[in-house]
Formats: sequence, structure tokens, C-alpha cells
Amino acid sequence: MDLAVVTLNRMAFGPRPGDIDAFNALGADDTSRLTQYVAQQLAPASIVDTECDAKIAATGFQTLGKTVQQQWADHVKAQNVDYLQRQRPAIEGRRLKWLKAVYSKRQLFEVMVDFWQNHFNIYPWDQTAIFGTWQQFDQECIRANALGNFHDMLVKVAHSTAMLYYLDNYVSQPGNPNENYAREMFELHTMGAENYKGTVRPTNFPVLPGVTPGFTQPCPEGYYDWDVFETARALTGWRVSDNEAPNQGSTNDGSFYYREGQHDKGQKIILGQQIYPNAAAEDDGLRALAWLSAHPGTGRYIARKLCRRLIGDFPPQSIIDAAAALFTAQKDAPDQITQVLQLILTSAEFKAAWGEKFKRPFEFAASAVRAVSGNLSFYGLQYGDELSYSSFDAMGQPVYGRRPPDGFPDVKGAWTNTTSVLMRWRFANTLMENDIQANLSAITKYAGEIKVDVVAQTPANLTTANALADFWINRILGRPTAASGTRDEMVRFMRGTFQPTSILPPTDITDRLPRMVALILMCPDFQLK
Repeated sequence: MDLAVVTLNRMAFGPRPGDIDAFNALGADDTSRLTQYVAQQLAPASIVDTECDAKIAATGFQTLGKTVQQQWADHVKAQNVDYLQRQRPAIEGRRLKWLKAVYSKRQLFEVMVDFWQNHFNIYPWDQTAIFGTWQQFDQECIRANALGNFHDMLVKVAHSTAMLYYLDNYVSQPGNPNENYAREMFELHTMGAENYKGTVRPTNFPVLPGVTPGFTQPCPEGYYDWDVFETARALTGWRVSDNEAPNQGSTNDGSFYYREGQHDKGQKIILGQQIYPNAAAEDDGLRALAWLSAHPGTGRYIARKLCRRLIGDFPPQSIIDAAAALFTAQKDAPDQITQVLQLILTSAEFKAAWGEKFKRPFEFAASAVRAVSGNLSFYGLQYGDELSYSSFDAMGQPVYGRRPPDGFPDVKGAWTNTTSVLMRWRFANTLMENDIQANLSAITKYAGEIKVDVVAQTPANLTTANALADFWINRILGRPTAASGTRDEMVRFMRGTFQPTSILPPTDITDRLPRMVALILMCPDFQLK
């Protein structure tokens, strides 16, 4: 498989017209091209993103630059504010995600934002405090750290208003610690369920006197329920300044609030490391986060997930081990994640794998819009999905729509069921029929539209079914179809009653071409990456 196709489907949300040529112009051979592309994408601030910036400016976002205090004041605490206005931070976050996936030249950065948003999954739509402060989670926790240091991101997430509310840590207190967040921190955010050792800790379990993160001393191979319970105790008192009992008297500005009187100050033992009583403010929780982010089990778990996203559902153990070792060794580096990505993306394993990944619905939709140069726009402020349930959500991956904290699955088997595939086909048809359109009525309640004109994008001298099929197959896939029968079907549909080499009437091209392009978007080749 052409390396440009591999790279632009895994490190990006699919190629736009011209992207494959631009990749191939980066060097004289595949190795130099990939090296240059990875270097460019891992330095997103150096990439000029004029088109995407213009799209964002034209959309008229109002919440992207607000601090959490401003979001809280305007969308949570304010009186006489309608429900849509309270949801604006999350609605605009969802629209921003769409626009950046489709238009940004900083594609690897957006792929990693999508990865980390899913890794630290939050369902925002049930609580005003979450959707009203969503921009803090998206901008300050995820986007600010997506290529940086994992520990820094973990600490930011732990302090974020959205996560404190979503996993109930904002009500955790001594004598009755809420373990929801602590458990998900172990099982999903750091070490993973793969490192869970059971409910009962062995009686001869070692307790080390050291209190410095980093595990220079021997550390346990995994974690027990004991570690979860003790971490929940360490995180008591980590609350939100929301003026609710027992926080009355706080500034009530939605920011992180450490309440000394609601913290369990007793001795704790986490991952074999001892925390002494009466530590300084937040110190117990910060030590737990440091130990978790430094643990080799976390390195293995995160490396496996990264390799699964970027290489295949079952990546070779060799690249997982190499990425895990680097992740742990560079735990203190400000560019830790960047270093790990560079290792994975320039590896032989990355270059060798193709077709082991099946695009998730968001990846499929974004790549389809990019392939046909769709014009995506948002208008007004309406409740519900901006692209409507029938055109996108029905595929099974509504943006910010995963209720449990585990995030959407990232393996082929989760997305090849009949319903999800059928809805992909429906999306392709709807897209090419220009039926994804804004409707600001009180009934339909969606405000996003995508306009596509494939006839205008087709060279005027291409007038036969053969020529039209070959042009659009190469345009969308960047390669011939894997099975010759697929091309034959495209030609058969496009030619109608004419021969494959006959010059088609303009009316037939106008009528059939969008539908043939939809068929290419439906074919198995387009689902793979």
C-alpha cells in the first residue's frame, strides 16, 4: 500500500485533494517523506492553518476563549438563561471538533485530541456544571496537553470542573469517600484493567517508606481494590467552588476548590508507597497522580492504546514494548507524548500495517467530507446534534455522546454490525444528495449543513463512465480498488444504458455522478485505514 495513503488515513482524518501529492513531494523516498511529515505534524504551532481559522471565525463562537470562571458565571450561575445558552460551551466544543477534523492542516494534533477526549471520556449533557464549563476541559486539559506530558494532562483533568462533576469527586468527603473517579483513574485513565490484581491485597504486601514519585524502589506489578480505596481517600476535599453545602462561603465561580475540612488527613498506602498523615494541601492526591503516571503499568497501557489507534487492532508486541519503555523513561519530559508518537509513527510496524483498522463513524464521516471537499457550516444555536440524528448519530458515535466513562471502542468488531454499516451508507447518500442542511425550525432543531458539488470538481474533459469512475476512485481512495469487481460496479452504475467508453450526456453525468461517488464512499476500501 502507498505510504501516503497509509499515513493520511491514520495520522489524519483522511486525505483532502492535493494531500497525497504534497506528502509525496516531501522527499525522494518513503522514509524521508514519512520523517518529514511526522516532524511537521508534531510541531502544529508551526503549521499555517488559514482556512480552518477562517471557518472558525465565520462560525462566530462565543465561548472558546472564556475562562472557567466566565463560563460558570455566564452558563451555570446566571439567572434567566435558557437551556441552550447554558449548553453553548459544549455545543460549540462539538462544532469546533467537526471543523478542525475537516479543515485543519494540523491533522495529527486533531487525531490526538480525539484520542485523549475518548481516553478521558466525559458525557456532558446531563449536568449544567459539565456542559456549562466544557471549554475548560477541552481547551485547558486536552488541547493544551495532547502532545505534551501525560502527568500534566492527568493533573489538569483531575482538577477540571467537568471531571469532578462527571465522576462525583466533587462530593467525596472523609468517612464516605466516593470511589467513582479513583476507580476510573486506575481502570481507564492510567494503569488499565489489564493491571488489576484483585480485590484482596496479599498479607505480605510490601510497604515502602519512600514518598517520592518515580518508583526508584521496587513497585508492585499492578493494583488492588485497596489502592483504589486509598486513592479515593487521597482525593477527598478536591471539590468545585459551587456554593453548595458544605462549600457555602466559597467564591462560587466554578473553579477547583480544595476544602481542607473535607479532606481525609490520615495515613494512606498507595501502590506500596506510604503517605504520612497531615500532609500539605492537595499533597496526598498529587502524590497518587504522580505515582500512577510514573508506573510502568501505565506506560504499557497507554502505549497499547496508542498503537491500537495508530497501527492496528492487534499491534505487534515489539512496538508496544518500545513505546511503553519510552513513555515511562520520559515521564518527566515536557514532550513525552510527542517522543512516543514519533517512535510509533516512524516505526516499521506503522509502515507495514494496512487494513487492520476500521474507521469509526466520526472518522468515516470526517474523511468523507474531506474527500469530496464538502463545505461544512454551522448556524444559530439549536439543541441536538448539529448534523442531525438521521445523518450522523445513528451510526453509533455521537460526538461527546458516550455515557459511560470508558469511551467509544477502537476495534473493528465494534463498528461492523449491520446497523452501523447501514447508517454509513445512508450518511454517504445523504451527503451526496446535499440533504445535510441547516434547519432552524423548532421541530428539527439542528443547525449544521454540508454542501457538496462533485460535478463542478470534475475535469470537463472526463465524459465517459470509465474515466469518471477512475478519476473519483483515485480521488477518494488514492489508489485502485482492492477488488476489480468494485470498479466494474461503479462503471456499470455510471454508464446507465451507454457503453463504458461512450460520451455521456451532461444530464446523465449531473444525475449519476453524485450517486456513484456515494457508492465509492460506501465500498469496503473506504472504511479501512
